[in-house]
Amino acid sequence: MKGALLRFLRHRPAVVGLVLLGAVLLGAVLAGTIYPGNPFGIVGKPFQAPFGEHLLGTNDAGVDLYASLVHGLQRSLVIAFAVAFGTTIIATV
Repeated sequence: MKGALLRFLRHRPAVVGLVLLGAVLLGAVLAGTIYPGNPFGIVGKPFQAPFGEHLLGTNDAGVDLYASLVHGLQRSLVIAFAVAFGTTIIATV
């Protein structure tokens, strides 16, 4: 076990990938507390530039793009983990 961990830690792309995956997961989990934006409501003027309260700006309807991105990321992760769990159960049976 220790040898496998050391071999993993020596492989720089694997460590970078693990750090990026951890950052994405942490960002998705903590997004609601860090940035409590409404992903469905019109919160600003259309086509606002990324600044201040709208980190990625707004789209043509005035919807905050960062809130939409984080909400979509959370949904995608839930679906991905559900599919991974389901396929593991099916493969085990």
